[in-house]
Amino acid sequence: MSPKTSPKARLCILGFVVAVVVGFIFFIRIGDSPTRISLYITSIVIMLAGCFFTSDTIKLLYKFYEQKAPWQRFIPVINEFYAIDMKFRIAAYIFLVIGTILTLIGILPYSIKSIFGDTFATEGSYFMLFAAFIVFGIMQIIVGIGTFLAIKDVKEEWMHLIGTDIGMIKILGAFSILPVLRILSYYALRKPLDTLVAYNNLTVNSSNAVNIIAEDDDDDDNEYEEEEDY
Repeated sequence: MSPKTSPKARLCILGFVVAVVVGFIFFIRIGDSPTRISLYITSIVIMLAGCFFTSDTIKLLYKFYEQKAPWQRFIPVINEFYAIDMKFRIAAYIFLVIGTILTLIGILPYSIKSIFGDTFATEGSYFMLFAAFIVFGIMQIIVGIGTFLAIKDVKEEWMHLIGTDIGMIKILGAFSILPVLRILSYYALRKPLDTLVAYNNLTVNSSNAVNIIAEDDDDDDNEYEEEEDY
């Protein structure tokens, strides 16, 4: 007999629906760049795969909260890492560091410009952010697999969370908010990035215009000197 849908499960369903709807709107506004589309789709697919591999995180973490210090209860990622094997924990930390570095580079287009040049500065900053999303998605899968393996041999009362439909809905719902946060973070960064790029282009165009005018003046002076000599 299937368990009754709890308020928490209904909330998870709502969160998953919101993530899907916002994701659909997001895809509509991607644009026509095949590279961008492939990166978006890849990151979303990886995040969804991470949802399927993730256990009922809320209850699992609550079980570990009782054994942790009060300050640690506000850091669910660290608490979740306590439940998984060391090799999964180390791998997740590695991807976390890589993703953080890519994100920092992605939100600083002028640092990219100073390293790679003007051509890479505009598209490169977006690419770094997309790459960071994918890296964080891989980290999510690693943590999810590690968590699943950590509880698969636990008492039978925990095993029903994996087998029931409501359990799967909670698995999806626990991380369904992450795509929404990543989408919102993209739009939050898009405006300042576009502003910086536009300012940079304006500065470059103004500089080029000044150089062209100066070259025209030099040409006029040369022509005038040639006429005087004649």
